[in-house]
Amino acid sequence: MPTLRKNRDVLHKYSLFDKYEAGIELYGWEVKAIKSGNIDFKGSYVKPLQNELYWINAKVAPLGELKEDYVIDRSRKLLLHREEVNKLLHISNAKSMAIVPVRLYTTRNLIKLEIATAKGKKKFEQSLAQKRKS
Repeated sequence: MPTLRKNRDVLHKYSLFDKYEAGIELYGWEVKAIKSGNIDFKGSYVKPLQNELYWINAKVAPLGELKEDYVIDRSRKLLLHREEVNKLLHISNAKSMAIVPVRLYTTRNLIKLEIATAKGKKKFEQSLAQKRKS
């Protein structure tokens, strides 16, 4: 499972709980761009919309020019089992819980996104974690 990209901010800003593996609905050119490393996680998050989960604000830059109009930071549907989606929808409705993208990797030539349920750290918790790290 080679890791293509990690979300470094997530460990600093959140306490992680359960992790899930999700497929991503991508266009063909997005797959090639992601495998080349042309993706930016900064500011991306997972949001429930219409009983589905979407990866919002992840920026995938194309390798070359495309003929059609494209949106770099479009919403991408996450592919999970229905019971996992229902569990995550229930968790996301809980107060102060979030679903965050952790890392992007390949499995059997498929691009997967590791997402985790998380709770935001307060400022003093972030600084304590930073002090322990050093």
